[in-house]
Amino acid sequence: MQASLGVRKDGLHLYRSMVPPAVPSLAFLGCETSSPYSWLTTSLQAAWVAALAAGRLQLPGLRTMKEDVFMQRRWGRGRAGQQAGQRVGQRAGADKAAA
Repeated sequence: MQASLGVRKDGLHLYRSMVPPAVPSLAFLGCETSSPYSWLTTSLQAAWVAALAAGRLQLPGLRTMKEDVFMQRRWGRGRAGQQAGQRVGQRAGADKAAA
């Protein structure tokens, strides 16, 4: 099952944070929310999936979904690196202030 979902060592990567590109008839809601407003994000996801199920939205092709997931992962890695650099810089600044 993990292979058909596209699970990798660094996790399960989903189109729009909900749909595994290889299994477009499946959706996970509320998995990638870590904010105090996760209830709102999950509600919006539910509305999006309901519109998809009702035929009011259509998923793009597999290639497009995979490209979107790749771009999101690349953006996330860059953002995580920037945040780590900021934390290191903040600690260095705090060390200087303490000295």
